[in-house]
Amino acid sequence: MIYRFRITYEDHEDVFRDIEIKSSQSFMELHTAIQQAIAFDNSKQATFHMSDDYWRREEEIISINTSGEEKKRRDKKEEPPSKKIISDHVNHPHQKFIYVFDPEKEWTFTVELLKIIPDEKKEYPLCVKSAGTSPKQYKATNLPPPPVEDDDDAILNLKDEKEIIVEPGEEKISDDDEVEGLLPLDDKEVDTGEEKEEGAEEEEEEGESSEGFEEEDVE
Repeated sequence: MIYRFRITYEDHEDVFRDIEIKSSQSFMELHTAIQQAIAFDNSKQATFHMSDDYWRREEEIISINTSGEEKKRRDKKEEPPSKKIISDHVNHPHQKFIYVFDPEKEWTFTVELLKIIPDEKKEYPLCVKSAGTSPKQYKATNLPPPPVEDDDDAILNLKDEKEIIVEPGEEKISDDDEVEGLLPLDDKEVDTGEEKEEGAEEEEEEGESSEGFEEEDVE
């Protein structure tokens, strides 16, 4: 007999995989088939649990990929995963299991028996239907925010942006230097040579008149 199970993400009900597997195969083989179907790396611990009709977790069936699992099993004289046969835990046509992967993240899947079909002499287990995109097993790590510039750094950057580009052969003029002769002067402040000459002539005439006056007084 072939069991067709629907494996659904507990938190993503629209994402599921239908897997067919022989009733005589083990939970270990079902675990491997699920990992391949959802594209996880199969490096964490996984467990199968019995479930009631309301998806309430009941007793544990098997634990897989546990650290030191083989030694613990030998000490407790437990069966290896390959000996945990699926048919031994299927009690009715719509049997339910709960599959938990990676105890830290607790990826939880519901496993429901959809139908029992004849063996078609294929290689089992086999994923026969896939719906939805599997969530990523590992979320991207948040990158640290860029460093915040101090006020002094911001001022320096502003000065750099305002720096005048000087062509070769030209003298750079800073903002603090006083520049003479670049601003237009008011017409009243312009000192021309003509005004100086007129003033000089007036002084000469005044000098001549004063000298003549003094001579007349002496006589």
